[in-house]
Amino acid sequence: MLAAFAAAAAATSQAHDVWGTGVNTTGWAVFAITDFAIGGLTKAPDAQVEVIVEPKMSSGRPEVSHLSKVLYGSTSGVFDLHVYLPADSSAVTVNLYDHCSWQEPGELIFTTRYDLADCPAEQSATQGCALAWQEPVELPPLLAAKQFPWHPWAASPGERSARLLGYHATGAEMVSRVRVASRRGVGVQFEDVSRDPARFALGRIQNDAIETQLFFAEAGSVFPEALHGLWWMDQRGVSLKDGPYPSDPEYTQVCLGAAEENLISFGEASWDNETRCASGVRQYSGGPLSGHWTWFDESGNGESKPWSSGADWILKYEFCFSSDDFDQIDVRTKITNDALGEITLPTFATMVRTSWGWDRVTTIPDAPAKLTEFLKTASIDSGLADWVQAKFGPGYGDFAASGFACHYPLRQVVDGTGKRTDAYSEYLAYVNMQTECEEASFECPRNRGRGTQLVGRLALPR
Repeated sequence: MLAAFAAAAAATSQAHDVWGTGVNTTGWAVFAITDFAIGGLTKAPDAQVEVIVEPKMSSGRPEVSHLSKVLYGSTSGVFDLHVYLPADSSAVTVNLYDHCSWQEPGELIFTTRYDLADCPAEQSATQGCALAWQEPVELPPLLAAKQFPWHPWAASPGERSARLLGYHATGAEMVSRVRVASRRGVGVQFEDVSRDPARFALGRIQNDAIETQLFFAEAGSVFPEALHGLWWMDQRGVSLKDGPYPSDPEYTQVCLGAAEENLISFGEASWDNETRCASGVRQYSGGPLSGHWTWFDESGNGESKPWSSGADWILKYEFCFSSDDFDQIDVRTKITNDALGEITLPTFATMVRTSWGWDRVTTIPDAPAKLTEFLKTASIDSGLADWVQAKFGPGYGDFAASGFACHYPLRQVVDGTGKRTDAYSEYLAYVNMQTECEEASFECPRNRGRGTQLVGRLALPR
C-alpha cells in the first residue's frame, strides 16, 4: 500500500510538482514506528507505542514524549506514529505498552533504544534508514514468580517476543516520507504529550511562493477534493469588492469583523474515513517544515498579536463532513483546560460548499432556525444590534443584525496539483498590500510583511 501511494505521488502532475520544494529541512529529522507484532501471548494486548526523544547531550533540554493511537486487542498492526525531532537529538527510546486507562500509559511489554548517529547522514538524507527490532518480552517480576497465575501473560506458553518496524530520515528523504504519509491521511506529530506552547514560534514564508513553502492536501490523496490545495480566508470580502461572483450573484460577505489571518492548509492534517474528519489542524502550532495557518506580520519584525494570544489555549480543530455529498462541514473546536482536560466546544463554525469555494459561517452553536430568525428581527426592531455593539465592540453589532450568523468566502488559491487558481491574483494583491494603520480594523488590516507572512511552527530549541 505504501508503495502504491509513493508511486501515485510521483505521478501526480509531474510538470507542476511543487509540493515541499521550498521548505527548509535544516536541523530536522523524522522518526517513525510503523508496524508491530507480538508473539507468545495468550491474550492480545491493547497495544500502544511511546517514542521518547532524548535531546543532544549537555544541551539542558528536556525529553519529549509522543504517543501513538491504541490498537485494541491486537497482536499485530500499524501504529503509523511519525514524529518530528531535532536532527541533533541524541537517541530515541521506544516503549511498547499494553494500554491501561487507569494506569497510564500501561504495562510495559517491550523497550528499546535507538542512537540517531547509527544512521549515516548521507543515507538518512537520500534514502533513510529502515529500522527493525525483535526482542524477547520479559514478564514483570511478580508474573515471573507466578504470584498472579490468572494473568494472561503468566500462562503464555513458549517464547514471548515483540517486533517493531520503523524508519529515520532527514533532508529530501524526510520530505518524501512526510508526503507519502500525508497522501495516506497520516499527519506527522509535531506536538508532544505536553503540548508546551513554548516549543513553537512564528516562521516566515513568501507571499508568492506558498505552493512550495506550505504542504497541502494533494489530488490523488485520501483527502476529499474539497480540502485539496491552499485556501484563502477572505474575511474582509476582498474578492467581492468588484461585485458578486458570477456563478453566485446572491452571495454576500456578512459582518464587519476580521482577524489578521490569511491561509489554511490541510497538508499536515490527518484524515479518518470513518468519521469523515480532517484532524490535527492548528492555528498556533504546526510542523517545523510547513505549518497550517498563516498570519500578517503586524510589526515587520515577525510579530502577530492574535497568533501570540493562541498560546493560552492552543486550540485543536477538526473539520468533519456532515453530509454524504461532502458539501457541508462542522468545524469542531477543542480547548485544553488544566482542571477539566480537553473540552470540545459547541459547534459555532460551519462551512457550506459553493460553486466558487466554501461559505464559512459563524453562528450561535446549535441554534434552531426559528431562534436565529427571531434574533435577526429583534436586533433590527428593538435596537439589540446597537446594544451588542456597545457592549462587545465594533463588528458585533453587525453580527447581531445578521441574525447572529456571519459569512465570509473561503477561496482556493492553489489546487491539489499545486496549480494557482483564478483567485490567486486577488489573494496576492491583498497580502502584498502594506498598510500604515496603527490598529487593525475591518477596513484596514495591519500588514508590515513586505511580501511575506507568518506561520506557527515547531521551532528548534535555543
